[in-house]
Amino acid sequence: MLMRNIVIASMNLTLGAAAALAQAGPVSSVPATTSGPSAWVYVSSLIGNTGRSDVYAFTAASSGKLTSISGSPFSVDVSSMAVNGLYLFGAPTSGSFIDSYHIESNGGLHYAASTNASAPNKCSNTPGPVFLDHTGASLYDFYYWGDSICSNNVYQAWNVVKSTGKLTYVNAGGSSEELTGVLTFTGNNEYAYTADCYHFSPAISGFKRNSNGSLTQLAINNPWPKAPVNQGYCPYLAAADPTNHLAIPVQPYVGYGSPAGPYQLATYTVQSNGNLTTASTYANMPKVSVGNVTNLSMAPSG
Repeated sequence: MLMRNIVIASMNLTLGAAAALAQAGPVSSVPATTSGPSAWVYVSSLIGNTGRSDVYAFTAASSGKLTSISGSPFSVDVSSMAVNGLYLFGAPTSGSFIDSYHIESNGGLHYAASTNASAPNKCSNTPGPVFLDHTGASLYDFYYWGDSICSNNVYQAWNVVKSTGKLTYVNAGGSSEELTGVLTFTGNNEYAYTADCYHFSPAISGFKRNSNGSLTQLAINNPWPKAPVNQGYCPYLAAADPTNHLAIPVQPYVGYGSPAGPYQLATYTVQSNGNLTTASTYANMPKVSVGNVTNLSMAPSG
């Protein structure tokens, strides 16, 4: 079995608990709210070569010890997950639906609802990673080729019906091949970012989160760290701290796609209008020592 995704949910959260549900990629950490087990941990794992997955569920003690929850593994077929303490949301490994599962008092999972993610745009692709804003009231999915003509990537915004787990469509933000992966939300929940280097055209994409949960893409200024002569940077992903800063992995390259060294971590400050500034340079950015970057998340403390 291959581990696909891990999410961590705090105990006894209610939908809309401010700042308790920050997610910066598939791994989400939230503070404990009880004196008992600190959290529930959910692991999505492929079942052999079937193309389906199960979800293993655990309680986590304050020491970090994991104890399997009764009934685990659950027959929950999801390739990505997000939790808000009341529901676990997942995009299945195939098909166009986003499924909602109620989190029981012991951390077990019970099917609640399904929402057809392709219905708003009539594109038949499978929704990509799902993720939440800081309140847990808005769910988003990355939809490959999901714009009005099914030719560009978008982020779909949904509001969560607290009583049922059903999703109601809000809008599709952005329309570009450069969009990829999950968005990371700033501490005030007002802006969200991701970064990619599609066809070696580096871009940081930013969005404003509106009061109804909808996303509006920003025309941000894309500042780049100072690089050595004849070099550039390819960014990939972003992670926001609890205030107004971002960390973005960038790989130096020469010419068209020739890496010039390991990934480095650039830091950015988010301005009040969503624009970004950076004091990062080739000389002051730490180098990533794990090889290629595939995921990125920020500690709740920043």
